[in-house]
Amino acid sequence: MKPNLAERFLLDECNPETKRILETEIDEMISGRGPRFREHHFNLYDIKLDAVRRKVGIFDIFDPKESGRMELEMFHFRLLLKRLTSQSVPDSYGKTGSGVLNFLTSSAKKLSPRKNSIAFKNKVLKKKREIYSLYETTPSLPRKITTLGLIENNKKITLLVQNDPNGQEETASEQKARFCICFPKTISYRQSTESYRLRMLATMDPSLVASTGYGLFTVENSKFFKWLDKESYNRFEKRAPTHYLLITHHEVYDILSYYPPEVTELQPDTLSQQDNDMEQGFSIWDLV
Repeated sequence: MKPNLAERFLLDECNPETKRILETEIDEMISGRGPRFREHHFNLYDIKLDAVRRKVGIFDIFDPKESGRMELEMFHFRLLLKRLTSQSVPDSYGKTGSGVLNFLTSSAKKLSPRKNSIAFKNKVLKKKREIYSLYETTPSLPRKITTLGLIENNKKITLLVQNDPNGQEETASEQKARFCICFPKTISYRQSTESYRLRMLATMDPSLVASTGYGLFTVENSKFFKWLDKESYNRFEKRAPTHYLLITHHEVYDILSYYPPEVTELQPDTLSQQDNDMEQGFSIWDLV
């Protein structure tokens, strides 16, 4: 007997803590004390609790077809949740006295192809999550930087940044180190204010953010690239570009490129001379 979607959810996800959370929320919804709608995103399944319709929706994130969706009465799911995690398995299932989860484990191994195994799904799941790694440059960028400007010229993105250790604007009396970051032949890029990327910052490794502050990162399993690839009808299927992420004091830049960035430290005396020549039609961007 092949386990249905609810039983597979209990097998794959329903540890004691998950069971406690779902039971508490369903009890509150049934009694009218809880919220009208709740949604949970687990490793392999999405669970949607609808108190208005008194329904529970179960969605297999790896199966977008109808076979990966199931909806049942909230009260019935509550009883199923309690019963299937406490009762023993009947003899007709081929296992006795070991609990329904053991039965489901053995059934899943026999009935599911190898690519649908739990280990395979967990491996795919790890690849789905964005992974951020600090990108080392030569010369090294300061721990905290702020952006002074950006120019785009024939798919070439050039960013001018400066050292900003205290998160303060530059004063007339102080001179901060400035760097030019050039991305040749950029495929696509986007710029956002830092306050609009709070979810991204929250999902980054806290130890990584704490140790580096701001800076340049690479992103594996990039959602930005997946969106672009989908928009272009999988134009980049054979060769994926690298997603570079630049986090500054005020802004966040996502840049897709096949070529690594070129970082150059600008000389302070040259910058001062260029700034003095601004009125004569010169710009600091003449350096890049």
